[in-house]
Amino acid sequence: MAPALRKGWISLEQALRMKVIARTGQMFMTALLAAKQDKRQELQQALVSILDGIQRQPGCLDCLASQDLEGESRFHLHLVWRDRAALEAFMAGEVYHILLGALNILAAPMEFQIVAAVDAISPMELALAQTEILARMASPP
Repeated sequence: MAPALRKGWISLEQALRMKVIARTGQMFMTALLAAKQDKRQELQQALVSILDGIQRQPGCLDCLASQDLEGESRFHLHLVWRDRAALEAFMAGEVYHILLGALNILAAPMEFQIVAAVDAISPMELALAQTEILARMASPP
């Protein structure tokens, strides 16, 4: 079982699945959406339908929606943007406002985390970091 992460944080495995190597200035946005118990399928369908629109936004480098393994009604949305201007344009646009329209089927307010990449990392550095983290996870404290 994977170690617990703080709400809004993505794991190294999730980042690797996104196939993105962070470059200075890129913006990462993670949203946690918890549906009301009877609205889980409705939220899931809304996320699936909006993904294509998000991916077509200028400056969107990657977009991933996932369902929480421990809470079937919780979903994560991970977005990677070329730069702050692209993220801000998305947040001012129609697709973002469609996403906000899902607020009425949420059990709790949507949680966001937005972070900026500050240093470029090479694929070799990423592989070394992954190896080190996985080794620490395999070793008991």
